[in-house]
Amino acid sequence: MERIKQLSAQWEQETPFGSIAIDDDDTGGTNPYDAIAQAICSIVDDSKNDIDLEDSLLQEAEEVKSNLSQEIQQAKHLYSKETDVLSDLSEHLTKFQETRRDLLGEIEELDDRQRVSQKNIAIYQAEASQELDIITGVEEQQKQQVPRLKMTISLYASTTGIKWDFADPDLLSGQVAVPSRNAFKLFTIDPRDYSAVETADHLWDMMEGNDAQ
Repeated sequence: MERIKQLSAQWEQETPFGSIAIDDDDTGGTNPYDAIAQAICSIVDDSKNDIDLEDSLLQEAEEVKSNLSQEIQQAKHLYSKETDVLSDLSEHLTKFQETRRDLLGEIEELDDRQRVSQKNIAIYQAEASQELDIITGVEEQQKQQVPRLKMTISLYASTTGIKWDFADPDLLSGQVAVPSRNAFKLFTIDPRDYSAVETADHLWDMMEGNDAQ
């Protein structure tokens, strides 16, 4: 701008080449170069304004770029954190699914065992019922044998001197005379523990004084 002012002052002192000097009175005291100088100054000013505007826009663009860069970095950081969180959640989900699969397998295995146990229980109950029926039948047979044994043994009472005690129908009890000792001996025999022959032998041994019971 200072250079334009210097040129304007120089033009005021010089006469253009090939031109006719013009009195100030004919031009009204106006230098023809002033308009050119003003136009150039205007252009320069406009250029300067454009440059200033461009610098301002560039500065704003740099600020926007910087802000966008920061936001991009923050977004990347958040994305990285979210990715880590999603990875952890995915890992936990995988473990939960494996645990669920294992538990379902164990439940299915337990159900199979329960079904087998129920079948076995039914079989055992049937077998136990059969065994109980057999035991009950044996007990009934033994109970029926007791009166017969008592009747059979009572036939020998007159000669053996056995006095029966019928307080307990399931047992053979009473007292027997032991002539060799001139005494009586009390006895109690459970016929379920001995056969009929063993019971008779046991009584004969007592009557003969050979039994230590």
